[in-house]
Amino acid sequence: MLRKSKNDDRLYKYLRLPNNLRCLLIQDTEVQKSSACLYVHVGSLYDPPHANGLAHFLEHMLFLGTKKYPGENEYSKYVQSNGGVKNAATGEDYTYYYFDIKSEAFPHAVDLFSQFFKEPLFTEAATDREMNAVDSEYKKNLSDDGRRISQVEKSEIVVKGSILNRFSTGGLETLKIPTIREDLLKFHADYYSANLMNLVMVGKQSLEELESLAVENFKDVQDKGVKLADFTKDVVYDHTSMGHIFKVVPNKNLKNLRILWNLPPSSHLWKSKPMGYISYLIGHEGPNSLLSQLIKEGLATALSSSADNRLQQQLDQFRIQITLTDKGERHYERVLSLVYMYINNIKSLGILDFIHDERKRMNTIGFDNTTKTTALNYAKSICYKLSYTHDEALIPDLLWIPYALEEFQPDEIQSRLNMLTPQRAITMLVSKIVEGEEGLVKERWYDTPFKREKLDDELLAKLEAIIPNGEQMGYPPLNDFIPKSLVEKKRVRGDREEPSLPRQLRSNVWYKQDDQFNQPLAYAQLQIQLNDVMFPITVESQLFAGLWKTCLYQHLRELQYMAELGGQSGIISLGMDALEVSFSGYNDGIASYIQKVFASMQDFTIDREIYENKRALMIRQYENEEKKEPYQRLSHKQVELLMTNYYSSAEMLKVLKEDMSYDRYIEMQKNWLKNLKLEWLIMGHLGEDQALKIVDSVEGSLIYNKIEKEDLHTTRLVKIPEMSIHEYSELNTDPANPNSALAIILQSPALKTYESEAQMSLLFHLLKEPFFNKLRTQEQLGYIVQAGQFSLRRVLHGQFTIQSSVKNPDQLIERVNMFLEESMGAEGKIGGLSDEELETTQKALIKQLEQKVVRLSEEVGRFWDVILDDQELFEFDRREKKIAALTQVTVPQIQELLKSLAFDNTARANMKLYSHNHWNQQEERSLANANNQEFYKAKCKIIAPSTLQEVTNFKRFKLQNQMFPRI
Repeated sequence: MLRKSKNDDRLYKYLRLPNNLRCLLIQDTEVQKSSACLYVHVGSLYDPPHANGLAHFLEHMLFLGTKKYPGENEYSKYVQSNGGVKNAATGEDYTYYYFDIKSEAFPHAVDLFSQFFKEPLFTEAATDREMNAVDSEYKKNLSDDGRRISQVEKSEIVVKGSILNRFSTGGLETLKIPTIREDLLKFHADYYSANLMNLVMVGKQSLEELESLAVENFKDVQDKGVKLADFTKDVVYDHTSMGHIFKVVPNKNLKNLRILWNLPPSSHLWKSKPMGYISYLIGHEGPNSLLSQLIKEGLATALSSSADNRLQQQLDQFRIQITLTDKGERHYERVLSLVYMYINNIKSLGILDFIHDERKRMNTIGFDNTTKTTALNYAKSICYKLSYTHDEALIPDLLWIPYALEEFQPDEIQSRLNMLTPQRAITMLVSKIVEGEEGLVKERWYDTPFKREKLDDELLAKLEAIIPNGEQMGYPPLNDFIPKSLVEKKRVRGDREEPSLPRQLRSNVWYKQDDQFNQPLAYAQLQIQLNDVMFPITVESQLFAGLWKTCLYQHLRELQYMAELGGQSGIISLGMDALEVSFSGYNDGIASYIQKVFASMQDFTIDREIYENKRALMIRQYENEEKKEPYQRLSHKQVELLMTNYYSSAEMLKVLKEDMSYDRYIEMQKNWLKNLKLEWLIMGHLGEDQALKIVDSVEGSLIYNKIEKEDLHTTRLVKIPEMSIHEYSELNTDPANPNSALAIILQSPALKTYESEAQMSLLFHLLKEPFFNKLRTQEQLGYIVQAGQFSLRRVLHGQFTIQSSVKNPDQLIERVNMFLEESMGAEGKIGGLSDEELETTQKALIKQLEQKVVRLSEEVGRFWDVILDDQELFEFDRREKKIAALTQVTVPQIQELLKSLAFDNTARANMKLYSHNHWNQQEERSLANANNQEFYKAKCKIIAPSTLQEVTNFKRFKLQNQMFPRI
């Protein structure tokens, strides 16, 4: 029997199959989709030296056919058509696979899934093709600084030849070898053993049914008795890295200082979690914290710390990452001094028990009030926990272990704290300032420039002994936000009474007392619409709003952090034309927290130096937009093309650098939050009087004029002219990125209805898997191959996205055009669509909509979406209407929709971003363009001066075309 939260109504059963495969079965009667997740305790650490990336490659290959089900996309097609998702991931010491699917289809999906671990095919044809996908994944990440920095560690910081000295992603260079298929077969035979596997299944089925599925499908997975490697004697880091600083040139304009220590393993100390105590203190952001001192001196803007384990829990690693200012970048040694000053001060003060007591209290409350999640997320989470709970005697505590703080062991904390010395540390400065230094060399796989320097012995000795000299750093104060009295205030429903809907207490205040969940939580959602400082019409107003938000966060930082530790959350975000403020937390403290946040919102002040640091950080963020992956940049570009009041990064950057001075910011702040329209939703374990008290306290603290909808500056959506194809082209500003990208947008001609939304969702659900299978699995055009839909201002859009290093965007358009034509053919996915296949897809989408709300935050989100939709209809029965519309869709309607969107009445935009290599392929581009022109002339009904209209200026495009109605 597992120890579980008082609100957890799921049933659990643990068993070990005769082949030593461990299973945890979970019955949850509230889920509409069932899920399975399987962890294998091997990953890239086990790659053979001659085939780096083999574990990752094998993960890809398992999806491409088994002896029982040889079709390459049989598993993927079945999961997708039944409303599910599937994926996998490879780490250093694990590989995990997972899927979810509508419950009725779960048994066959489990059969398909289980074959991965019994008899995969690894056909020669699939092997040759899929290594291109691995290579595309590698090339997709060439500009990703997280990958680049991680690989510097694996290639250059760890001991050469050690178990971590690897390139775990792999690519054609490491995998295109004569023996690769034999290597795959051998790796699977050697390591994919039942005794290294853990399976979790979550579903509405009974435990007996789940057990039958587990036994029937996984009992034949072979137990090879594999023993995990013992890494305890491996020397992974030594004197060549400890006591050194590695200076790394990032791709983006980053300014980070990172510090790493290797420490003894502590997973066996789960009842006290000594590393959690240390990370809690060093990563603290409240009063007396290291971060507060760094900000006070103008050296940093953010700090995080983390404790993790590696090498199958045989090594702990503690990391600090600090986001530096320009000043901190120049004076990183002062930053290091403050880090060790803080650590040394805590060492001298000793380990105090009140930190443990506060953490224990919050962990206990958190466990008692654990909220539910989807079957898929729960299966993944529990499978991870099971995989690192090797002692079967601990299985009853499986759910409790992450929260447990039953013991206070100051000696264990102190001993690890004493190891945090500069001599044992590996320091990394990630900064463009390094670029001009001598002695830089490039890392092997990502070409990341770096250099290694031994820290001066005198500096090391100084850092080891340094203590505060007037700096106010140490333990935080007692946290007043820790809940003292948690009382549920739930409305009791009758036996057959349905959950209630929100009701209006005032014209702008919606309220619902919780009547479904037994957790003392409360939520307050506030939308602030305003027209001050011309928001959101001008670039300047949008920049001001972003700077104001980040300055407000800085002003509230210590308060917010202490509140967060006490279970409260406050998030302020910028929508297209409004501020969105979201509060959530335990009901005994949320009202006080909200009041404190709003007390100085209109008149807080910010120091000039802090403002300039925030502005400099925003400048870097806009500059780094140009370094994002091409498909990500096109995602921004398409909204810039279609929406008014939406500007390019270059436009924002110019005004930010030239016009947003501190004095200008102060001037604008005086005219901010003066003319407001407020809309509220308050839900949870609060009475009606408490809800109104929150509203009154906020509205009473703000001095403003009430405005109406008609007074607002509204962002609108541009109509792509029907029977036209527009095309935008851009050369990537990053010459080193080998990838190009294409995004094709197909715009609906009118505001969405329940009927049109049902048809569009069915169409793209049907197209998603064959598009991926055809253009990625079979043709290997790139790692990013996506078909889907999105809605902007209540207008539906279909979208096809591809990122590729092997084909230029014009060639990608050719392939999408051919796919669309084939889809409409008599044998195609849509042209040949049967009533039975449509019915299967309808049922899958309906099952998703029928999923019962399982946590209060989800219910809040659904109701808030309806309230903000601003149709003034407040259709809280949207799901029921969507389900009804889905049941009415016919095959001819789906066929007509694709025909209209893509051929007969197309309103299409091709967004193209070229790599430098593809840009220079003039002959290939011209040929592809000619083919595309012929396609449009022959297949599409176009009314325009020319078949294809080039878009060279977004402003002109918006001015020349009509707008959809104001929303």
